[in-house]
Amino acid sequence: MNEGEQYKTDLALFRTLVAVLNGSQELEQLLNRVLRTILDVLATDSPGVILLTNPRHPGLEVVAHHGLPPENVPRRVFFDRQPCHQVLNDGLPLLARSCPDCELRPKAERSDADRSLVVPLKSRQMIHGVLCLSCPGHCQPESWDLSLWEDIGLQVGRAIYDARLQAQIRQERELLQTLYTISDHLATSLDLDWVLSRVLELSISATDANNGSIFLLTSHGSPSSRVLSRGLAPLEEDQVISQVLSHGLAGWVVRHDEGAVVRDTTADPRWLTLPDDPSPPASALAVPLATDERVLGVLTLDHDEPGHFDRRHMALMMAIAHQAATAIEKARLHNEVAHLAEVLAERVEERTRELRDTQAQLIQAEKLAALGELAAGIAHEINNPLQVLRAYIEYVTSILPADASDLEVLEPMQKALDNIGRLAGQLRDFSRPASGEWQPLDVNSAIDSVLRLARKDLSHRGIEVETSLATYLPEVHGDTRQLEQVFLNLVLNARDAMPGGGLLRLASWSDAELVYVRCSDTGVGIHEEDLARVFEPYFTTKNDRGTGLGLAICRRVVTQHGGDIRLSSKWGDGAQFTVELPVASRRRARSSESQRLADDPVAEAQGLS
Repeated sequence: MNEGEQYKTDLALFRTLVAVLNGSQELEQLLNRVLRTILDVLATDSPGVILLTNPRHPGLEVVAHHGLPPENVPRRVFFDRQPCHQVLNDGLPLLARSCPDCELRPKAERSDADRSLVVPLKSRQMIHGVLCLSCPGHCQPESWDLSLWEDIGLQVGRAIYDARLQAQIRQERELLQTLYTISDHLATSLDLDWVLSRVLELSISATDANNGSIFLLTSHGSPSSRVLSRGLAPLEEDQVISQVLSHGLAGWVVRHDEGAVVRDTTADPRWLTLPDDPSPPASALAVPLATDERVLGVLTLDHDEPGHFDRRHMALMMAIAHQAATAIEKARLHNEVAHLAEVLAERVEERTRELRDTQAQLIQAEKLAALGELAAGIAHEINNPLQVLRAYIEYVTSILPADASDLEVLEPMQKALDNIGRLAGQLRDFSRPASGEWQPLDVNSAIDSVLRLARKDLSHRGIEVETSLATYLPEVHGDTRQLEQVFLNLVLNARDAMPGGGLLRLASWSDAELVYVRCSDTGVGIHEEDLARVFEPYFTTKNDRGTGLGLAICRRVVTQHGGDIRLSSKWGDGAQFTVELPVASRRRARSSESQRLADDPVAEAQGLS
């Protein structure tokens, strides 16, 4: 055959095979037709065979053959040194002398002049099997183009891949349809024993397993309900379940809350072989029956052949386990309906407490609004005559000689007026805290500034300062002066609570949304009945030394910064104030509204109400 004729033959062979491969057929039928087409186009009566790999079993499976007596064709063949073995390893077509140990042809029909063409059937770097054509001595296989046969192998390999994929999809679709059908039954049943039996029956049927077991666990981890496909006495069941939960695969699944496949029970330490088992399984699969909260039980399947279960079985069983867990949980919830009345009563009581707290907050907001208006009016009325008195004192001081005895009288008057001015300033701050410049700021820097001012006074009073400030804090959005005033008030309150000295601790930290500052002392603490009133205006425990506005102003400032301030204390065991401020990125979106409320405290109180 000349080169032109060979080209026409090759082209006809390739086109014919493509047409065959495009047909919709079962895999075995398709490969038999491919083999017959190749032999027909080549016009040869030589034998041919197609062998496919199977990941579950060793050797190659004979899927299609032609020109061989059926009684001489085994179900599987095994190659160690023959050309098929080399092609499977190299992935390239090979034209070689036929192996004298070939199992596919009788020895009487073999000849030393015979040749074999072995073509890998591959796709996506995966070799699915080989096409093997026997070439008797009178053939001229040297004229065959191996690159053409490599392309043929790729086309057939892709068809094999597609056919297997379609078969797998079809099988999984059928299994899922069965799963969904059964899940409808499970969802409508409240009989726990029936649910367990139905789940085990479905699982064994869907995976072609030999045996299986399913049992539930109590909240303490001990088995409760169970269903075993093997006929065991109750005492034997208890012993077996106890052993597998302690040392076997089921126990491993419960502890790790994940499924497991044991391809070979003799080589996997997770499998526990019972000494009295007459027919121990060769492979196994186990999945947990779990909800979001805990493992409810374990479902185990086994088979007498190694490698029976694979990832496809695992995916299916996880889906079944999910449906089963839902049905089991539903059945359990049915037994707990009697407790719903108690739960509902607790919720009603909790809701009632929330409503009472909300009502108290509304009343507090109304009080603050009224006090704010009153404080603003008082501060205004005090400031006017106060300025007049200060002016007269300054005038009298200026006209008296420096050594005049009357100056000693004017000095305490000046101090008294300063105290009145400070009180008026606190009233003004309470009614409308000064609206300084709002910008991103570092809370740790504000704390350091306050400590620089107060550290010397604290040291003289025998108070030790201990700080634990976070290395990095996100910035907050606010007024530095106002926040420094808050921290200074907390430090001075702690100082006054430790007249005999003590320990003052300041700490800062943060999370994704808030920056926290904690100020705690080892002072006398606060009585439990006073805890709810410490932030109320004009409430003080300092007798004649306090105005009762410091903590009220602190709360107003922190609230206007979008945060909160909390107190925890026991009498005789110190007090702990925690300030919470939103980080700048979350606060900036609300800063304009907060600024508006800062300029109008009455509107703020009405907004709270």
